[in-house]
Amino acid sequence: MRARPHALTLSVILTSLLPISLQAQTRIDPSRAAQSVGAAGGRHEAPLPAEGYLGEDASFAPSTPGDEDIGEQYLLQRQERYKAFTVWLDSAAFWTDNAANVNQGSQEDWFYVGGVTLAWQPRLTDRIYLDTYLDQHWYRYNELDVLDYEVGEGGVGVIVPMPEWWNTVWHLRYYYQRITQDIGDDPVYQTHSLHFGGQKSFALSYRSRIDLALLGSVALDTKPSLLARHEYSLVTGWNYKITREIALNVSYRLGYYDYFHLGGRHDWYQNFGVSLAYQPRPWLELAASYNYTLNESTLDAFDYQAHLAGPSLRLTIRF
Repeated sequence: MRARPHALTLSVILTSLLPISLQAQTRIDPSRAAQSVGAAGGRHEAPLPAEGYLGEDASFAPSTPGDEDIGEQYLLQRQERYKAFTVWLDSAAFWTDNAANVNQGSQEDWFYVGGVTLAWQPRLTDRIYLDTYLDQHWYRYNELDVLDYEVGEGGVGVIVPMPEWWNTVWHLRYYYQRITQDIGDDPVYQTHSLHFGGQKSFALSYRSRIDLALLGSVALDTKPSLLARHEYSLVTGWNYKITREIALNVSYRLGYYDYFHLGGRHDWYQNFGVSLAYQPRPWLELAASYNYTLNESTLDAFDYQAHLAGPSLRLTIRF
């Protein structure tokens, strides 16, 4: 049985890490490792509601020579009933050339991530939706199994489509995250925070669109306190429907992380991603993705870059 570090010793590990660049960021800051995997499609935040904005299910009428005069036309589809409950089951396997997110001595490995997400987003008024979800995911490495961890998340807030503000969608949410090495262990990391942001989709044609989001997170309480941080991100992506079932997505995320208790640490985080998804049924999606992550910190020990690629499977149930 391998030894596991206890949460009470994490502050000591962090303090000793500052002059030592060979330590693993995944080991001492697993919340950041989980975030980079999320960019590759292994994890899913609760989505915006299907009504009130033009999202992934919006479809266009076929292109015609008259589009320049009358503009692009959406196909209106009758929605018999808004489905407020959503359940995702997802499973993925990824190869990475830097499993521990270190700036020197990187090691490649395969790892598995899988889990379940439950979301409930009932309509409160004509434009306000309640936004609640619970999420649990497991991360298991092939060779570097000392890096294994599990992430539990939850949130409650509101989503507000604002068509009069350039057809944007805004959200405000209380968020809780708990990371353990086994689900029954004491947490090695937990945080309470306030998430907020807005997003907009730009339709380019009946096949493609660009998504743009500005996101923020303010830490309310974090243990260990050395890992407390505020986060601000710009996320953009281009989605192109090759066929009705196959879609190509190219994404970019720029994040700024302010660790206000960790020796003046500030990180600039970038993630470039591309994925190809096949959705033969509304409830089934198969995908392959590649991501490149670059993290630049004011503390050199936390600089790293990593490549991440692999297949994923997602099942979605709405009711």
